[in-house]
Amino acid sequence: MFNSMRNKIITAFIIVTTVPLILLAFFVYQEMEGALEKEIREYRIITQEGETLWVLGRGKALFDADGKPIRMAGSMTDITQKKMQSMKIHHLADHDILTGLANRLSFLEKLSAELEVQNGRGAGALLFIDLDNFKMINDSMGHAVGDQFLLRTAKALKKVAQEQFVARLGGDEFIIILSGETDRQAISEFVQKLIQVVGEVCISTHDPLAVTLSIGIALYPDDGCDTKSLLKNADIAMQCAKKQGKHRYEFFTTDMETDIIHKMRLEAGLHKALKNGEFVLYYQPIVNVDKQLVAFEALIRWQSPDYGLVSSAQFIPVAEDSNLIVEIGEWVLQTACLFGKRLHDAGLTNVHMSVNVSVKEWLQDDFTDKVASVLAKTAFPKDCLILEIVETMLIENFKKVTDKICNLKKQGIRISLDDFGTGYSSLTYLSELPINTIKIDKSFVDALLEKSNYAAIVGTVIQLAHEMGFDVVAEGVETTEQMSFLQELKCDRMQGYFISRPLAEEKIWEKYCQGMTYTNLETK
Repeated sequence: MFNSMRNKIITAFIIVTTVPLILLAFFVYQEMEGALEKEIREYRIITQEGETLWVLGRGKALFDADGKPIRMAGSMTDITQKKMQSMKIHHLADHDILTGLANRLSFLEKLSAELEVQNGRGAGALLFIDLDNFKMINDSMGHAVGDQFLLRTAKALKKVAQEQFVARLGGDEFIIILSGETDRQAISEFVQKLIQVVGEVCISTHDPLAVTLSIGIALYPDDGCDTKSLLKNADIAMQCAKKQGKHRYEFFTTDMETDIIHKMRLEAGLHKALKNGEFVLYYQPIVNVDKQLVAFEALIRWQSPDYGLVSSAQFIPVAEDSNLIVEIGEWVLQTACLFGKRLHDAGLTNVHMSVNVSVKEWLQDDFTDKVASVLAKTAFPKDCLILEIVETMLIENFKKVTDKICNLKKQGIRISLDDFGTGYSSLTYLSELPINTIKIDKSFVDALLEKSNYAAIVGTVIQLAHEMGFDVVAEGVETTEQMSFLQELKCDRMQGYFISRPLAEEKIWEKYCQGMTYTNLETK
């Protein structure tokens, strides 16, 4: 009721004091245009109290038969509230709700305009920014905390960028357009300042959590003359920065695009390989200190019709990124256990089977159930199965993985910590890990006879592991001298090319199961 009365008073006041002037303006405008229709305009006015109001003005001039004006009429209405709501709606259409930054639509319009400057000769840099490990923050601390990170990050980006265009694409992805800037040194200095300032962002002084960035940089027009290609190339550079260890920036190069295309083709090939049965397992023998066979390590290879025999080092990272590793890993486990059972039936009853398991497999909620199911299907003894996990992956996901390891170990399954010495190698973690075996990384074995400190480290690790109740396996044994030295250090088991290269099933059958007929049994 108050607002209604206020509107009427303002309208009356405006009509009395300003309508003649407004109508005069209408009249002049109509004379120029030759129009007789009523004119409607929106205006912004400031009251004597300094309040800004939006008003709707209506005016009409009437003329006699000779074309002379004889009468004017008009009114003005307060539309401030309606105008503010309309402006808010338009603002939301172009801006991100959470951070207040420009949104994806606004960014695309801005970039398109930038590329059209000076008849398509506009120049500058596009920065594609992604927060590192943001999903882990959301999952572990909740979306409310994640939103706080995004808000503070947006504020920090805007602080550094100042007048430059900043937008949020969505999720934890941001964009900055550096108009007119193509000097790599200047861009690098700007990006380093971004990383530094955003790195200081934290939730509270009681629980400081630093934010790190991975940034991809594409220059225009060199790296793209249209919004689609430029955004794609900046994204590729950002992904490359993540691959290089995160918390860094990379300028786009054509080699990056070639690498991405190659990986896309590999991923497509992996899908076909699963469907067409193109994977094959090789088995590397593991011997004890007396050179007696005690286990095999199952190693996957891809017999591709397009690429030939592909090693795991080439395709496993692609399989992990695409999550195909979960399905591939299940196939490996089942195939290895099935072959292990056949070896037991042939008389090698004391031989263990060691299988590498990726961290993505360990993180599957039903992983322990899958292992139990495979063992039940293949009838391979639980106490002869060894599951390997890479040290760095275990430490980074310690809480999520440890419970599963404890569960499997209680069932009699052995757990091996692979590549020991290349990661954290914390004694605190080591004392808490529910494992059976430590595998010393090949890099230590390579330098065993050349660097005295490496020999001291290996000897200390073996002694410490034995005191903690762990077995020790040395990888990459390639000479008689290395094997003799490890025997002196009382290393429990060894594997490497000196002992045997990885072998196909039929070769293992010929070497270790003399007199037995080898028949290939397909895994269902």
